[in-house]
Amino acid sequence: MVVILQYVEWFSNFTRAPDAASGLYCVKKQLNSDGTPSAAVVPVSAIKRSIHLFPKWGGPVPVNWTCENVIDECTTFYMNPFLDLRTYCNIS
Repeated sequence: MVVILQYVEWFSNFTRAPDAASGLYCVKKQLNSDGTPSAAVVPVSAIKRSIHLFPKWGGPVPVNWTCENVIDECTTFYMNPFLDLRTYCNIS
């Protein structure tokens, strides 16, 4: 039997209440004590769904952020509930 695996990095639960300014829920990257991402390799069958995240920051966008590294550079993210109807209904 073939088991397909996926590398995942863990995030916190959603904030209890949405962000006051945006109305969106936030998550934070879970980090190990040494600052590396908390991660695991899990069977794809254990994944219920993916979500669309985009970075939360204040002020100008940091110049070192690129589309390739923003997931590593940013620590807090908004969850986009408008990606699809199912996500919107589950979160709203």
